[in-house]
Amino acid sequence: MLHGFIFGTNLYLSKQRSISYAFEKQRTEFLTICSFYHAKAKTDLMLDADFALEDGTAVVIRQNQIVEGTKVSITISPWRVTVYCKGGEMPVLDILQLGEDTYSGFGTHIAKELEAMHPDATVSIKGELIVADARIWIGDESMHVNEEIFATSVTYAHQGVILSSDGFNY
Repeated sequence: MLHGFIFGTNLYLSKQRSISYAFEKQRTEFLTICSFYHAKAKTDLMLDADFALEDGTAVVIRQNQIVEGTKVSITISPWRVTVYCKGGEMPVLDILQLGEDTYSGFGTHIAKELEAMHPDATVSIKGELIVADARIWIGDESMHVNEEIFATSVTYAHQGVILSSDGFNY
């Protein structure tokens, strides 16, 4: 099965469900989609995550449950998982599974690729995380990995989604 992962205006298509950060060929997995929302199969969007907040506080989530991270709270619906700093309004991690009817709301390059490839499930991922000392910030228009800015790309991620700013082709 093929899955779509949208980070700002970047689309990654992969058969893998994992998202990693890599630097100097050292790979750190920080997000795994355990299951996607499927109404007929009665499964909800479920994830594992391992990252830090801007202040260095570790956050570990297993099957949508906070295992480590006293400074965060989590909001769960069948198709969305959102992690907030306690007392904060902006999520530090927001994962929303999209319906095919929402694809046209993205840039033409994303919409056309999703329509052509028909991924089994597509999620939009936004947030502000620290992974292996790297700052990853994902908004509506772009994704920043440390000082590198990524926008309007389509990537076929055969080994899972790997985010990097060091110039290696993973």
